[in-house]
Amino acid sequence: FPTHPLVPEIFLTLGRYYREKGGHHRALQLFYRVMNAALRISRDQIALYQQATLQAQLEIARTYFDLGSYTKAAEFFERIDPAPLEDFDKQSLLFEGAYARYLAGEAERALWKLEAFVKRFSSSFFTAQAYFLLSLLYEKNQRQGDANEAVLTLLTAKPQDLVETSDTAERDK
Repeated sequence: FPTHPLVPEIFLTLGRYYREKGGHHRALQLFYRVMNAALRISRDQIALYQQATLQAQLEIARTYFDLGSYTKAAEFFERIDPAPLEDFDKQSLLFEGAYARYLAGEAERALWKLEAFVKRFSSSFFTAQAYFLLSLLYEKNQRQGDANEAVLTLLTAKPQDLVETSDTAERDK
């Protein structure tokens, strides 16, 4: 049973369920079990466990985010290598990390992460939120011209400019 190929997916599903129902600490235990199980696998299961471990890392970061531990969540988001992720998950990872920095009160780090995000993903599902946060951060840093420009970008952009249909389709899966 401990080496069955479905174990990682079962732990991930249970962890998500516990987190959704408020059992954040139990959820974290289950996500860490996925990562620990990867230490005892055979060679033929490497690809399966790499994906499961990556997903567990994302879930751990999101769980800390849900707990309001934004600095810890941001640290976990930043440890994850976005390269193997699908495009939507990559965008989600980078945006959530920046948002966690924003909520942690780390304005400068959030600012440069959000600026990098909108440059890299100008038509992401998260672009509108990123511009909104940028406008708040610019205003807080007394950069009114940049704040106005961020708001103007939101107001003048067509919906399809801010959200690609492939992102929306991926999100709705």
